[in-house]
Amino acid sequence: SYTLSRLEIEHVRQDELGCYVACAAMVCGVSFEDMDARITRDPTGGVHTTELVRAITDPEFGRRVIYYVPSVMAEGRVFILSVPSLNHPGRSHNIVVDWQSYPDKPDEHCYILDPQYGNPGKLYYGHTEDGYQLVNYSEVIEVLLDE
Repeated sequence: SYTLSRLEIEHVRQDELGCYVACAAMVCGVSFEDMDARITRDPTGGVHTTELVRAITDPEFGRRVIYYVPSVMAEGRVFILSVPSLNHPGRSHNIVVDWQSYPDKPDEHCYILDPQYGNPGKLYYGHTEDGYQLVNYSEVIEVLLDE
């Protein structure tokens, strides 16, 4: 059986189509550039889900993933979600949702980390004044430490 240990999550910004790369970097604790060097992008510049999972589950990072249907997301865990792109109509985008508890912030229990946050002129999901509310998502991937 697996125990749930805290993943150290820090925001990482993406390049134009590198949201999956940035999400993988966030959950693995590496820079965008380091993760981008490990991932093969498709001809459009995006990343296929199987390539994302291959990178995250590299033994070096000690992570495992579980695919879910959206209805089973729960507090206390970390997920990568596919969401509608706010910047490229008709395309999908990926964000990290951190539902781990933080003793120093008992009133805050869900953090949305959008790789577009901080990129000039880009719309993003999040809890800041300019952030868009998350209302729709499809693919759900849970990321855990492999212990």
